[in-house]
Amino acid sequence: MKILLLEDDFALREIVKDELERLGYRVYDYADGVSAMDSLFENTYDLFLLDINVPGINGYEFLKEIRETGNSSPAIFISSYSDIDHLSKGYEYGCNDYIRKPFSLKELELRVKQQLKIEVIKASEKILELNLDYKYDTDTNTLLYMDKPVKLNQKEKLLIDFLVKNRGRTVSSDEIVDYVWDEYIDMNSLRVLIYKLRKKLQSELIENVKGIGYQIS
Repeated sequence: MKILLLEDDFALREIVKDELERLGYRVYDYADGVSAMDSLFENTYDLFLLDINVPGINGYEFLKEIRETGNSSPAIFISSYSDIDHLSKGYEYGCNDYIRKPFSLKELELRVKQQLKIEVIKASEKILELNLDYKYDTDTNTLLYMDKPVKLNQKEKLLIDFLVKNRGRTVSSDEIVDYVWDEYIDMNSLRVLIYKLRKKLQSELIENVKGIGYQIS
């Protein structure tokens, strides 16, 4: 398993790297976001460990950018920030977990193992059971109803794909727009897309969490 570690504190970076390598992981460590981003041209990582305040591209920007390219490898923020605003921002940009500094090496080990375990389980699930007799084929990115493909246009497919990847979590309208359009649009376009999609599906499949966003249970 290959892990990218982004941390500008030399001593902490060395401690974390040594511990993870002791556990059998291959660790590629970087002190700045630009170098870490450049490494993506040469390596594919199974997990990202990201500090937030680093030179160049910070941790938030780094994760946001890789998520926009479709990279779904689990990401854990490690930060001294402990307030709810920073925690919310981390999850908004697509992190899977958040470790507050200072932390024990045992906590780090447990959280890394948990995220990699979840990823292995996800990879083994070819057909995901949703609700209301819907399923999702992860090999072909196809929504199925009663085991038959549902005909969707490209943006509808992207929306369903994003909601399925984040199933059980409410995603914001901004997150959806970034994923489906990758450019600024009027939010009315998103509402129209969801309205038309719900007309094709059982409306309860896509839940509207008022004031927060949308989700598939």
